[in-house]
Amino acid sequence: MKKNYYRLIILFLFLGFSSLLVSQESKGLKGAKESEESKEVDLSYEEFKAMRKKEQEMKKAQEKEQEYRDYVEFQEFKRRKSVTSAEEQEMEKKRNEGKIAYAPWAVQYLGTSAYASETNGRTGRSGQFLVSAEYHEPTSKIGYRLGLSAWNYNYGNRSDRFERDLIIATLISQGRFFIPLLLDESLYRKTTITGNSLDFFVDYHFKPRKFVDPYFFGGVGVGICDYECNAFKVSVGGGVRVNLKSGYFLSELIAEKPFFAFSERNNQVGNPNLFISGIRIGFGMFL
Repeated sequence: MKKNYYRLIILFLFLGFSSLLVSQESKGLKGAKESEESKEVDLSYEEFKAMRKKEQEMKKAQEKEQEYRDYVEFQEFKRRKSVTSAEEQEMEKKRNEGKIAYAPWAVQYLGTSAYASETNGRTGRSGQFLVSAEYHEPTSKIGYRLGLSAWNYNYGNRSDRFERDLIIATLISQGRFFIPLLLDESLYRKTTITGNSLDFFVDYHFKPRKFVDPYFFGGVGVGICDYECNAFKVSVGGGVRVNLKSGYFLSELIAEKPFFAFSERNNQVGNPNLFISGIRIGFGMFL
């Protein structure tokens, strides 16, 4: 009996020792695993810190590059501002000294007195009045004018000189030979065409904005006239302007060819083939 009892004790001791060995081995394996995991975490954190440091360095480099670009743009802005300021100061100085104005816009008033002739020998006069807006950059040789004009063409079968000679001859002959001619209405009848048009001109200045400014010009006009007609005008010429501080005076020689399109219902006027040449003078004011 004692023998069996000792065997049981030995068996329990063996089982307990085996469990202890297994437990110690398990703890050792677990500790090794935890150590490896900790090492991996440490390695990942170092990589994260290196990546963050690299990002910060790149950000600083971009900030320095942007700062350099801002500095370059600032220097360019200062240069342009300095040039603009110098130009403005020069213009202001010229204005204060009473020299020619540098405004690009002006309003212009012109009056025209011209000689009108028709291909069949009829002659007469033409009068025109033009109000226009002008745009001309002070440094450019090209200028533009757009305006409204009122005009008339007054022509007839005889010249004023012929009428004067006819009256003198009639008085000398006591009317015996020329009274029938004086009673002929065709010798006295004159035709007047009046109208309004929108006119556009292009000017070429040889010495833009100088005190004496010669120029050539060409233009067209489109409008309406009495006797139920439409009108189209083509004109060329040359002129001289005298520029002052706040405006200018001008005189122009002009040659003009009007074209008419009368209504079919109009039987009062034939379609005249007129040519106009004359002089016009006026002034302009800078805005």
